[in-house]
Amino acid sequence: MDIASFQKVSLQDYPGLISAICFTRGCNLRCPYCHNPDLVLFDIDRDESQNKHKEFIEYITLRKNMLEGVTVSGGEPLIHKDLVDLIYQIKNLNLKVKLDTNGMFPNRLKFLLDKNLIDYIALDYKGSSQSLNKAVGLNENINLLSKPWLKSFEIIIKSGVDYELRTTVVKGIHSNEDLILMARELKNSLTKPVSKWFLQSFEEQTDVLGKFTRNLIPLSSYSKAELTKIKEKTKEIVPEVNLRI
Repeated sequence: MDIASFQKVSLQDYPGLISAICFTRGCNLRCPYCHNPDLVLFDIDRDESQNKHKEFIEYITLRKNMLEGVTVSGGEPLIHKDLVDLIYQIKNLNLKVKLDTNGMFPNRLKFLLDKNLIDYIALDYKGSSQSLNKAVGLNENINLLSKPWLKSFEIIIKSGVDYELRTTVVKGIHSNEDLILMARELKNSLTKPVSKWFLQSFEEQTDVLGKFTRNLIPLSSYSKAELTKIKEKTKEIVPEVNLRI
Protein backbone atom coordinates (compact mmCIF):
# COMPACT_ATOMS: atom_id res chain seq x y z
CA MET A 1 0.00 0.00 0.00
CA ASP A 2 1.49 3.34 -1.06
CA ILE A 3 1.51 5.64 1.98
CA ALA A 4 3.16 8.99 1.31
CA SER A 5 3.23 10.27 4.90
CA PHE A 6 1.44 10.08 8.21
CA GLN A 7 0.51 12.25 11.16
CA LYS A 8 1.24 10.62 14.48
CA VAL A 9 -1.57 12.10 16.55
CA SER A 10 -4.74 14.07 15.87
CA LEU A 11 -7.34 15.11 18.43
CA GLN A 12 -9.70 16.57 15.80
CA ASP A 13 -9.74 14.55 12.60
CA TYR A 14 -11.63 11.49 13.87
CA PRO A 15 -14.59 12.87 15.86
CA GLY A 16 -14.35 11.89 19.50
CA LEU A 17 -11.24 9.72 19.15
CA ILE A 18 -7.47 10.09 19.43
CA SER A 19 -6.22 9.04 16.02
CA ALA A 20 -3.29 8.80 13.67
CA ILE A 21 -3.70 9.82 10.02
CA CYS A 22 -2.08 8.15 7.02
CA PHE A 23 -2.06 9.80 3.60
CA THR A 24 -2.20 7.54 0.57
CA ARG A 25 -0.65 8.61 -2.70
CA GLY A 26 -2.63 9.16 -5.90
CA CYS A 27 -6.07 10.53 -6.81
CA ASN A 28 -8.46 10.18 -9.73
CA LEU A 29 -9.58 13.83 -9.53
CA ARG A 30 -7.81 17.14 -10.15
CA CYS A 31 -9.54 19.58 -7.81
CA PRO A 32 -7.78 22.93 -8.42
CA TYR A 33 -8.05 23.92 -4.74
CA CYS A 34 -6.46 20.68 -3.45
CA HIS A 35 -3.73 21.55 -0.93
CA ASN A 36 -1.94 18.19 -1.33
CA PRO A 37 -0.70 18.31 -4.95
CA ASP A 38 2.22 16.05 -4.06
CA LEU A 39 -0.29 13.30 -3.25
CA VAL A 40 -2.06 13.71 -6.59
CA LEU A 41 0.80 14.36 -8.99
CA PHE A 42 3.50 11.84 -8.21
CA ASP A 43 6.38 10.21 -10.04
CA ILE A 44 5.54 6.65 -11.04
CA ASP A 45 9.28 5.92 -11.03
CA ARG A 46 9.75 7.08 -7.43
CA ASP A 47 11.97 5.10 -5.09
CA GLU A 48 10.06 2.50 -3.05
CA SER A 49 11.91 3.81 0.01
CA GLN A 50 9.50 6.77 -0.09
CA ASN A 51 6.63 4.44 0.82
CA LYS A 52 5.87 4.87 4.54
CA HIS A 53 3.60 1.82 4.91
CA LYS A 54 5.99 -0.27 7.00
CA GLU A 55 6.98 2.70 9.16
CA PHE A 56 3.33 3.61 9.73
CA ILE A 57 2.30 0.10 10.79
CA GLU A 58 5.27 -0.08 13.14
CA TYR A 59 4.26 3.24 14.68
CA ILE A 60 0.58 2.42 15.28
CA THR A 61 1.55 -1.01 16.61
CA LEU A 62 3.83 0.67 19.14
CA ARG A 63 1.15 3.23 20.07
CA LYS A 64 -1.94 1.03 19.83
CA ASN A 65 -2.74 1.47 23.53
CA MET A 66 -2.67 5.26 23.23
CA LEU A 67 -4.50 5.55 19.91
CA GLU A 68 -8.20 4.82 19.43
CA GLY A 69 -8.46 5.04 15.68
CA VAL A 70 -6.80 5.70 12.33
CA THR A 71 -7.93 8.00 9.55
CA VAL A 72 -7.07 6.76 6.07
CA SER A 73 -6.90 9.83 3.85
CA GLY A 74 -5.24 10.90 0.62
CA GLY A 75 -5.19 11.46 -2.19
CA GLU A 76 -8.05 9.03 -2.71
CA PRO A 77 -7.54 5.82 -0.72
CA LEU A 78 -10.04 3.77 -2.73
CA ILE A 79 -7.95 3.89 -5.91
CA HIS A 80 -5.71 1.31 -4.22
CA LYS A 81 -6.87 -2.29 -4.57
CA ASP A 82 -4.69 -3.27 -1.61
CA LEU A 83 -6.41 -0.79 0.72
CA VAL A 84 -8.26 -3.71 2.30
CA ASP A 85 -4.94 -5.22 3.42
CA LEU A 86 -3.95 -1.98 5.15
CA ILE A 87 -7.31 -1.76 6.90
CA TYR A 88 -7.06 -5.35 8.11
CA GLN A 89 -3.68 -4.49 9.61
CA ILE A 90 -5.25 -1.55 11.44
CA LYS A 91 -8.31 -3.49 12.62
CA ASN A 92 -6.11 -6.32 13.90
CA LEU A 93 -4.73 -3.78 16.38
CA ASN A 94 -8.29 -3.14 17.65
CA LEU A 95 -8.27 0.39 16.24
CA LYS A 96 -11.28 2.00 14.58
CA VAL A 97 -11.00 3.15 10.97
CA LYS A 98 -12.19 6.43 9.47
CA LEU A 99 -12.11 6.66 5.67
CA ASP A 100 -11.87 9.93 3.74
CA THR A 101 -13.20 9.49 0.20
CA ASN A 102 -14.47 11.40 -2.82
CA GLY A 103 -17.14 8.76 -3.44
CA MET A 104 -16.08 7.80 -6.95
CA PHE A 105 -15.56 4.09 -6.19
CA PRO A 106 -18.89 2.84 -4.82
CA ASN A 107 -18.24 -0.86 -5.40
CA ARG A 108 -14.95 -0.80 -3.50
CA LEU A 109 -16.61 1.19 -0.73
CA LYS A 110 -19.44 -1.34 -0.48
CA PHE A 111 -16.95 -4.20 -0.27
CA LEU A 112 -15.27 -2.61 2.76
CA LEU A 113 -18.58 -1.80 4.44
CA ASP A 114 -19.97 -5.29 3.84
CA LYS A 115 -16.96 -6.66 5.71
CA ASN A 116 -17.49 -4.18 8.59
CA LEU A 117 -14.04 -2.71 8.06
CA ILE A 118 -15.04 0.97 8.25
CA ASP A 119 -16.32 2.72 11.37
CA TYR A 120 -16.67 6.31 10.10
CA ILE A 121 -16.71 7.92 6.65
CA ALA A 122 -16.03 11.49 5.60
CA LEU A 123 -17.56 11.81 2.12
CA ASP A 124 -16.59 14.82 0.03
CA TYR A 125 -19.57 16.67 -1.45
CA LYS A 126 -17.68 18.74 -3.99
CA GLY A 127 -20.34 20.54 -5.98
CA SER A 128 -23.80 20.71 -7.47
CA SER A 129 -24.76 19.26 -10.84
CA GLN A 130 -23.72 22.64 -12.29
CA SER A 131 -20.39 23.11 -10.51
CA LEU A 132 -19.11 19.57 -9.97
CA ASN A 133 -16.89 19.27 -13.03
CA LYS A 134 -15.27 22.64 -12.33
CA ALA A 135 -14.77 21.65 -8.69
CA VAL A 136 -12.92 18.45 -9.60
CA GLY A 137 -10.89 19.85 -12.51
CA LEU A 138 -12.66 18.12 -15.39
CA ASN A 139 -13.88 19.46 -18.72
CA GLU A 140 -17.28 21.11 -18.20
CA ASN A 141 -18.73 19.06 -21.07
CA ILE A 142 -18.05 15.81 -19.22
CA ASN A 143 -20.71 14.52 -16.84
CA LEU A 144 -19.32 11.35 -15.32
CA LEU A 145 -19.31 11.85 -11.59
CA SER A 146 -22.81 12.37 -10.22
CA LYS A 147 -23.95 8.75 -10.53
CA PRO A 148 -21.05 7.04 -8.70
CA TRP A 149 -21.14 9.67 -5.95
CA LEU A 150 -24.87 9.20 -5.40
CA LYS A 151 -24.41 5.44 -5.41
CA SER A 152 -21.69 5.76 -2.76
CA PHE A 153 -23.92 8.00 -0.66
CA GLU A 154 -26.79 5.51 -0.89
CA ILE A 155 -24.45 2.67 0.11
CA ILE A 156 -23.26 4.64 3.14
CA ILE A 157 -26.80 5.43 4.29
CA LYS A 158 -27.98 1.84 3.86
CA SER A 159 -24.96 0.50 5.75
CA GLY A 160 -25.80 2.45 8.90
CA VAL A 161 -22.16 3.49 9.36
CA ASP A 162 -21.52 6.84 11.04
CA TYR A 163 -20.63 9.48 8.44
CA GLU A 164 -20.34 13.12 7.55
CA LEU A 165 -20.48 15.07 4.31
CA ARG A 166 -17.97 17.85 3.85
CA THR A 167 -17.66 20.63 1.30
CA THR A 168 -14.61 22.84 0.88
CA VAL A 169 -16.20 26.14 -0.10
CA VAL A 170 -14.17 28.08 -2.67
CA LYS A 171 -14.86 31.46 -4.25
CA GLY A 172 -14.47 31.01 -7.99
CA ILE A 173 -16.15 27.60 -7.86
CA HIS A 174 -19.02 27.78 -5.35
CA SER A 175 -21.29 30.80 -5.63
CA ASN A 176 -23.97 31.48 -3.03
CA GLU A 177 -26.56 30.25 -5.51
CA ASP A 178 -24.61 27.07 -6.20
CA LEU A 179 -24.39 26.22 -2.51
CA ILE A 180 -28.16 26.65 -2.21
CA LEU A 181 -28.51 24.32 -5.21
CA MET A 182 -26.23 21.80 -3.51
CA ALA A 183 -28.50 21.87 -0.46
CA ARG A 184 -31.61 21.37 -2.59
CA GLU A 185 -30.08 18.55 -4.62
CA LEU A 186 -28.92 16.89 -1.42
CA LYS A 187 -32.36 17.11 0.16
CA ASN A 188 -34.05 15.79 -2.99
CA SER A 189 -31.70 12.80 -3.22
CA LEU A 190 -32.47 11.48 0.27
CA THR A 191 -35.23 9.45 1.84
CA LYS A 192 -34.10 10.42 5.36
CA PRO A 193 -32.20 13.37 6.88
CA VAL A 194 -28.48 13.87 6.38
CA SER A 195 -26.36 12.85 9.36
CA LYS A 196 -23.91 15.79 9.25
CA TRP A 197 -22.86 18.22 6.51
CA PHE A 198 -19.89 20.47 7.18
CA LEU A 199 -18.96 23.53 5.14
CA GLN A 200 -15.24 24.17 5.53
CA SER A 201 -13.33 27.20 4.35
CA PHE A 202 -10.78 26.99 1.55
CA GLU A 203 -7.38 28.10 2.81
CA GLU A 204 -5.44 30.17 0.32
CA GLN A 205 -1.88 28.96 -0.19
CA THR A 206 0.70 28.94 -2.95
CA ASP A 207 0.93 25.23 -3.72
CA VAL A 208 -2.65 24.26 -4.53
CA LEU A 209 -3.06 21.76 -7.36
CA GLY A 210 -4.40 24.31 -9.84
CA LYS A 211 -0.97 25.99 -9.97
CA PHE A 212 0.55 22.73 -11.22
CA THR A 213 -2.20 21.72 -13.65
CA ARG A 214 -2.51 25.25 -15.05
CA ASN A 215 -6.12 25.49 -14.04
CA LEU A 216 -6.61 29.25 -14.25
CA ILE A 217 -9.80 29.53 -12.19
CA PRO A 218 -9.22 32.34 -9.64
CA LEU A 219 -9.53 30.85 -6.16
CA SER A 220 -10.10 32.69 -2.90
CA SER A 221 -11.68 32.19 0.50
CA TYR A 222 -15.02 33.26 1.88
CA SER A 223 -14.81 35.20 5.13
CA LYS A 224 -16.22 33.69 8.30
CA ALA A 225 -19.11 36.17 8.14
CA GLU A 226 -19.87 35.20 4.53
CA LEU A 227 -19.75 31.50 5.38
CA THR A 228 -22.06 32.04 8.32
CA LYS A 229 -24.63 33.67 6.03
CA ILE A 230 -24.28 30.79 3.56
CA LYS A 231 -24.75 28.30 6.37
CA GLU A 232 -27.95 29.99 7.54
CA LYS A 233 -29.39 29.91 4.01
CA THR A 234 -28.50 26.27 3.41
CA LYS A 235 -29.70 25.34 6.91
CA GLU A 236 -33.23 26.33 5.86
CA ILE A 237 -33.06 23.42 3.39
CA VAL A 238 -30.71 20.98 5.16
CA PRO A 239 -30.91 21.57 8.93
CA GLU A 240 -27.87 19.37 9.63
CA VAL A 241 -25.37 21.77 8.00
CA ASN A 242 -22.66 23.39 10.12
CA LEU A 243 -19.38 25.24 9.68
CA ARG A 244 -15.92 23.82 10.20
CA ILE A 245 -13.47 26.70 10.13
